[in-house]
Amino acid sequence: MNCRVVISVVLGFMPFLAVAGGTAVSNSATRMEANLGKGCHIAITLPSSGQGGIGGDPSYGSGGFEVNPLPMSWKFKSFPRLYFGLTCYDAEEALRRFDKASFDRQTETWKKDVDKRIKTLGFEVSPQEYKSLYADFDKAIRVFNVTAVNSKGVASTEEDTTGDEKNRRRQMGFCLFHPPKALCGGGVVGYIPDGPRSDLSVRVLEILRTVEFLPDAE
Repeated sequence: MNCRVVISVVLGFMPFLAVAGGTAVSNSATRMEANLGKGCHIAITLPSSGQGGIGGDPSYGSGGFEVNPLPMSWKFKSFPRLYFGLTCYDAEEALRRFDKASFDRQTETWKKDVDKRIKTLGFEVSPQEYKSLYADFDKAIRVFNVTAVNSKGVASTEEDTTGDEKNRRRQMGFCLFHPPKALCGGGVVGYIPDGPRSDLSVRVLEILRTVEFLPDAE
């Protein structure tokens, strides 16, 4: 089986996905809700799609959203669907976990932190290796400040720099902070060999800006 197909199947498997009960916002978008546990009852606007939606399991603090199939304006042959896993964290834990950017309290913005990313490798590197790794990660990572309905946070993309060039991916992660909780998630937003047309990061940022933290469900 093609590597890309395997990835799509694994990421697309979401048994708790719920598409019912959404509110139509327009002919092409639907407002939906999911409960990922205390402090992470959320609403999100997703493009309407036959097998897409959002779901969550409050007992595990996790869930995900899917757009499947992609809108025609997004669609290209090698990437038929978009799936992001979601997790509800304590805000302080989310701050520690996000490994590609750090929060600058003076400017109240997130900035790319390549040193932090290198530390996640978990092993010592020589000065020469560090220099090479820094250059690779600095080129591969982009960071975005995100303002949603009633939260703010960060998103980042990182491009694969090793492995089979034909299957190198662009992956995206994010955290939205609504103290004392934060909603974090991630997924694949494109295949690098397919060029800029395969980059769905701008589409995901549009979705993230619609996220709203709601009062906890009774």
